[in-house]
Amino acid sequence: MAIKILTTADIHIGRTSSGAVQIGDNSSTRNAWVRITDYAIEEDIHVLVIAGDIVEHANRYFEAASALEAGLAKLDQAGISVFLVSGNHDYDVLPALMERRQFENVHFLGQGGDWEFKTVEIAGQKIQFAGWSFPKMHYYNDPLYDFPESEVDKNAICIGLIHGDYENKESSYAPLQLNTMTGKGIDIWIMGHIHKPEQFNTAPLIFYPGSPQALSAKEKVEHGAVLLTVSKQGTIQKEVVPFSSVRYEEIEIDISECSEQDEIRAKIIDNCDSFIKNKIERSDYLELLSFDVILTGTQVDISKLEEWIENWDIHEFNRDIGGLHVSVRKVDHQCKAQVGDLETLSKEPTPAGILAKIILDLEAGDSSELLDLIKKDGWSSIKALNSHNTYLPLRDSDGIEQYDKDDLNNLINQECHRLLSELMQTKAEG
Repeated sequence: MAIKILTTADIHIGRTSSGAVQIGDNSSTRNAWVRITDYAIEEDIHVLVIAGDIVEHANRYFEAASALEAGLAKLDQAGISVFLVSGNHDYDVLPALMERRQFENVHFLGQGGDWEFKTVEIAGQKIQFAGWSFPKMHYYNDPLYDFPESEVDKNAICIGLIHGDYENKESSYAPLQLNTMTGKGIDIWIMGHIHKPEQFNTAPLIFYPGSPQALSAKEKVEHGAVLLTVSKQGTIQKEVVPFSSVRYEEIEIDISECSEQDEIRAKIIDNCDSFIKNKIERSDYLELLSFDVILTGTQVDISKLEEWIENWDIHEFNRDIGGLHVSVRKVDHQCKAQVGDLETLSKEPTPAGILAKIILDLEAGDSSELLDLIKKDGWSSIKALNSHNTYLPLRDSDGIEQYDKDDLNNLINQECHRLLSELMQTKAEG
C-alpha cells in the first residue's frame, strides 16, 4: 500500500486573503485549515506535515488556539499522524499551544532550535521525520550546520521539516543552502517561510509547498497543499491539492488598436473571460478570482488613458461566472507613446529628443548623466516611502507592496512616455 503524506506550511491562522470581501469568512486561513483537516480525513491521508508559521502573530493567539486545537483533535481521533515545526511567526505561540493539549498522534519537533527525530511505521514502511523549530523570531545561521547525521535511520524514508529562507545567505530567517541540505541522508525536505509553492531539487526532493490560502496579490499562482504518495519501492509522486478559495492573477492586454475608453473596458472583460476559459481549471474550493490588469501597447494620448483609468469604478468589472466571483483588483498601464522612430527622435536637441534618449537608455540598460540623476532622486524618494512609519502596519501584514529598483525604472519609463505623448500631441495640434 502506498503512503499518502499531505504537506503544507505558512497557514497563518488568524489572517484573511487581501481584498476578498466578496466571499467573506471563506477567505480566512482558519477556514483553509478546516478544509485541510477535512480532506485529510476524507481521503485517508496517513501523515500531515506542517512546516511552520501555522498561526499568525501572538495577538491572534485565542483565534488560532481554538481553530488549531479543534483541527488537531479531529486528526488525532482519525488516527492521522501530524508532524509540525514552528517558524519565525509562531516560534513562541506554537509551543504554548502545544503545551495546552497533548495528542497521541501529533508530534511537535525541534523545540528550542534543537534537531529532533521521530520514526513511525506505516503499512510496513519505516518513515523517519527530522524537525527543527525557530527558537526566536530571527535566526541568522543555517540550522543544517548542526544537523546530527548520526541520528538518521538509513533503513527508513527520511523526511526533513524546516522553516527557512532557501538560498538567501543574508536572511535573518534561518538561511538554507542546497549544499548543506544534500548528503545528510534526508530523502525529502519540506520547507516553510516562502508563500509561493516552488520545487528546487529532486534528489533529495527540496520544495516549498507554499501557503494553502493565497494571502496577497503578490502571490499570483495557484495555492494549496502538496500531496506526496510514496510507493513500496520508495518512489515519490508529487501532486498539488488546490485548497485556496482565492486566486490572484495578472493579465496583460494590448490596447494599441483601441482609441476609446469603452473599447478598452470591453477588451478588459473579454480578455479576463478568455483567460478564465483557457487557463483556469476550477477547483472545488475556488470562489474568487482576482485580476491585476496591465494595459500595454501604444497610445496617442497617455494622459487621457490615465485619466480614464483613474475615473473608472473598478467594481464595474466584477461579475459572477458560474458561481465564481471574478473581480479586477486594479488596472495599470505600461503603454508607450505612439511615435515614429525613437532612435531618430533621440538625436534631436529638443525636449522630445531628450525623453526619447532616456527611454532608449532605460530599455538598453545604459546610463547617462541625466538618467543617473533622475534615478538617484527617484530612489531616494522610494526609500523614504518604503521606510515611512505611516505604512509600518501595512508592511507587517503584507498590505503594501514595496518598490525596488526595477519598479523605479518602470516608473521613469512610464513617465517619459506620458510626457512624450503630450509633446507629440501638442506638436500635432500646433
